[in-house]
Amino acid sequence: MGNATLASGREITLVDLPGVYSLSPRSEDERVAHDILTGTMPDFPRPDAILLILDSTNLGRHLMLAAPVLALACPP
Repeated sequence: MGNATLASGREITLVDLPGVYSLSPRSEDERVAHDILTGTMPDFPRPDAILLILDSTNLGRHLMLAAPVLALACPP
């Protein structure tokens, strides 16, 4: 986690989640990512935005992660 100040002066908190291939929590990394992104992690608010970085060398596999992340529909 880290804090940043946007050009507008707004302060935000950035959270770097573990690299995962799925939001189906089968591993501890996937459970952490799932719980934070869905807002079910205790004492941790649901994110206002998600920056998802996909590896283009294995795009098919990574797009399988992008679909459920996009379905979370973060507020605009």
